[in-house]
Amino acid sequence: TIVRFLRLHEMNELARVARRGLLQPRTIALNVQLRRAAERLGSARTLDDLMAGLALLLERSEFDDVLLLVAAGGDRRGHARTWHLENGAFVEAWPKRRDDEWEIVCPFVGRGWTGQLLLRRRLARPSLMLDINLLLDVVQPALSQAAQRIDVAALTAA
Repeated sequence: TIVRFLRLHEMNELARVARRGLLQPRTIALNVQLRRAAERLGSARTLDDLMAGLALLLERSEFDDVLLLVAAGGDRRGHARTWHLENGAFVEAWPKRRDDEWEIVCPFVGRGWTGQLLLRRRLARPSLMLDINLLLDVVQPALSQAAQRIDVAALTAA
């Protein structure tokens, strides 16, 4: 039988692929949600619009923490403003990363300012269903384009 020819690693990989196949409708729904959020970011004209679009995209995500950092002129040390997504809205806060968390940093550049979207997830959680490539290929460019429409003066107003 085929089982004799496959080692444990191959069996584990087959099981992982089969699980993902069963969860495929959820994965497709997540990917469609990413694309819709990218469209919404496309209409952002203010920092509040940008945060609202990100909140809509990520409020029910698979990430444990969603953080946004913006800094005038690219100065991220000491003069940056930071927000944490809580209950569907960004609030000014910066929770420390837990020892058992990994994070994705998605940088973007505005007119006279820079930003980072940080997505954190605990290590012990099940496999991520979100397509990270789609996040980087669709959402990050939309985020960058929206940031280009937002003037640095908006950082002090938000």
